[in-house]
Amino acid sequence: MKILLIGPSETKARGGMSEVIRGIRDSELLGNEFEIDSFPSYIDGSLPVRLLYCFYAYFRFMVCYRKYDLFHIHTAERGSTFRKNFYLKKIKKAGKRAIIHIHGAEYLRFYDGLNRRRKRIVDRFFHRADLVLTLSDSWRRELLTRFPIKMCRILYNGVDTVGLQEAYTEVEEHRHSFLMLGRLGRRKGALDLVNAVERAVLHNPALTVCMAGDGQVEKVRSFVREKGLEGHILIPGWIDGKEKMHYLRNALTIVLPSYDEGLLRCSNDVEMLRDMSRKNREKAEDKFSIRQMHRQLAEYYRQMME
Repeated sequence: MKILLIGPSETKARGGMSEVIRGIRDSELLGNEFEIDSFPSYIDGSLPVRLLYCFYAYFRFMVCYRKYDLFHIHTAERGSTFRKNFYLKKIKKAGKRAIIHIHGAEYLRFYDGLNRRRKRIVDRFFHRADLVLTLSDSWRRELLTRFPIKMCRILYNGVDTVGLQEAYTEVEEHRHSFLMLGRLGRRKGALDLVNAVERAVLHNPALTVCMAGDGQVEKVRSFVREKGLEGHILIPGWIDGKEKMHYLRNALTIVLPSYDEGLLRCSNDVEMLRDMSRKNREKAEDKFSIRQMHRQLAEYYRQMME
């Protein structure tokens, strides 16, 4: 079975969706059973660059889509949904099956702010999908109450437990070091974290926080300077690969000040860490690893082709 993953470019777009797509395409477990390609529908850049690329990508899709059996569409809120709607309409018109994978943490807020005409477009977007995937049970329940969905399932984001083994931290050496990874901005709680650090250093002058990611980087850096916290908060910008491992090794605690991340997903991460701290590594990896995520996804793919 030939499957096409549609979403942000793995190499020219930053963020979680690109990483998920790369993980699926590179999965040996999935690759042994399915022929999987990725199709970049979006790249980062200025508004003119993004618009031109979106038109170019859609015309490329029109040329190649007929050779695929199943489409796994990764989408978030706002323009991502409306762009992917064009892909989904073409797929369903050709009588093929499609999975919609919802990543946007602000999706319901985005939907509630739409006018009636645009809400109808989003409603039809969900109704056309053969399967909708969400990141937590709370999201699944919310989407089922709002949208005319045929089938909705949960697919947790997996943790690369093998790759993260090299991020082992010396507890005593980094006891006062914290790390935030993600997009810097209001929704991710970046400014709230700066305010919290301002208070915390009064009680613990040794405290340091690294806030790494893209988004409103300069705005957050300016806010840190205003607070006089340059000696306590480092903002390196976007990091990945070996650089990410370096910062993970040099922090004892990961901070997630986001307003919108699902609590169920966070509790799963905590349970995984608890299992690993108790040396139940096999149990933790079986329940929460990226391999388990891919096993579940393989089952969904099979169901779509029955």
